[in-house]
Amino acid sequence: MSADLFSGLDRAPSHSDIFLWADYIELRCWLNPDGYFSLDDAEEALQESADYNAGNEDAVEPPAPAVWIDKMAKRWSACELALRRRARHFGAAYPFQIADGYRGIEKAETPDHVDARWYRFLLVASALQYMPRINATTSAFEEASLAVFKNLLPQGSEVHGFWPGTGRYPPRAPDRITQLAADLRGRPMFSNNAFKAGDRGDSGLDLVAWHPLWDQRNRIPIALAQCGCSAEDWKTKPMSTSRDKLLPLLGLSTSEWGRYYFMPHDMHGGGGQWADGTDSDLPAVIVMDRLRILRAAQHFETQLPRSAEERVAEFDAQTFR
Repeated sequence: MSADLFSGLDRAPSHSDIFLWADYIELRCWLNPDGYFSLDDAEEALQESADYNAGNEDAVEPPAPAVWIDKMAKRWSACELALRRRARHFGAAYPFQIADGYRGIEKAETPDHVDARWYRFLLVASALQYMPRINATTSAFEEASLAVFKNLLPQGSEVHGFWPGTGRYPPRAPDRITQLAADLRGRPMFSNNAFKAGDRGDSGLDLVAWHPLWDQRNRIPIALAQCGCSAEDWKTKPMSTSRDKLLPLLGLSTSEWGRYYFMPHDMHGGGGQWADGTDSDLPAVIVMDRLRILRAAQHFETQLPRSAEERVAEFDAQTFR
């Protein structure tokens, strides 16, 4: 019997961000054999977390029960707003519904379809902190992002994954960068010791694209993307596609290119806001979060890659014990 996709779900999120708590509520709801998750369940999860930390000398001392119950009630109110917003934005793709008669959510009683599976996959990819085996999920997210990325660019564009084993690019990092520079009509400028021996890394790139413009000259449209499943990295990891990072490696004649960052989290904060309430410290990239990825998949009728479908099947087969 294969290991469960998730473990440790009896522990509440370690961060206070509402979008992470909303994800946790949805995960627990889907994995509950009874198909619901309530405020009482969330309070129990907080108590479980406090019990885990009780023997840890480095852990912050938990507040008194009455204090954290009141804190959880306030947090739940914020989560309810986020969950209602998701139900409104994702529509028929949202596999949950707000409960009637108690404070909680329930599985939506609707037939399964590809949009709902896209949602469940992105929810799964957002929960690495509960996942003992992450590589299969992060690789599946890269493949799903590539499927969406292909439809965001002009017709006739070359679009490829840049991770090892994709076929177009050699396994060693120096050889892969050299091939990419040639594809983008650049001249690689890195030194012989720029990479460690045997380096198979992706140099911070996951997806690469260009339009050849029907000739062999340089100064062509280019788009580069990074994929990330960690909520903590979404303001820093996109710097991997920056001019300062890549221009010395690729030797491009153009100083600008389209920069994308794909992430599975729901970063919609209502209206024109991001989940943290501001965009003043976001890098200058096009952010493709859960809502934008799913709407792009809907618009272009993009199917989930097989690897992503496999993660969804694992998710659907697991129950919370």
